[in-house]
Amino acid sequence: MAEQHQWREIGRICLLQVQIAPLKVGNHRRVYRPEGALRAVETFNLSEQGITAVINGEEVYDMHHVHHPASHNRQSNPVSIGFTSHYTDMRARFGAHMGDGVAGENIIVETEGILTEEDLSRGVAVRNTRGELVTIQHLYAIPPCKPFAGFCLQLADTDQHQARVKTALQYLHTGKRGFCGEPSTPIPHKITINDTLLVAL
Repeated sequence: MAEQHQWREIGRICLLQVQIAPLKVGNHRRVYRPEGALRAVETFNLSEQGITAVINGEEVYDMHHVHHPASHNRQSNPVSIGFTSHYTDMRARFGAHMGDGVAGENIIVETEGILTEEDLSRGVAVRNTRGELVTIQHLYAIPPCKPFAGFCLQLADTDQHQARVKTALQYLHTGKRGFCGEPSTPIPHKITINDTLLVAL
């Protein structure tokens, strides 16, 4: 599939992370709590089924892998991608607690400017140092939720600030908190820090 497109470099992968636990906790009132749910890694394996990584000598499934015991896989979301430029924008709006990757994306790419669904509509590819490509298709903006908006706004109770939460959700809806997509490879492909993300033209 990679051969069918011309590609443009977007940027260098600067952070890889695996989600090992839910980002939202609580029953009656859901709260976004990323602490302890994400593990930064130097490399992971990506396939159609999702992401695996070796952490402390043990193979670990990302929560969006089909074989995770509490899998959040919906077929359209085995991998997620975020951009440093989006985090710069979110920090300017919400504050310093919006560190790169706090929204939970698996791949964070160093970029300038804001990217939209339309920009990524023809797919992206990760290129390793050997020039090999793994493509990711059908990318869509991750829908923001009230707990994440509450985290952005640092609100203990989103119900008491509905207007502010609504405005935050509208701002986040365009892909600020990243994109999900479907890898095209049935065989696990190694993704590593400093690999390059390309966008199809």
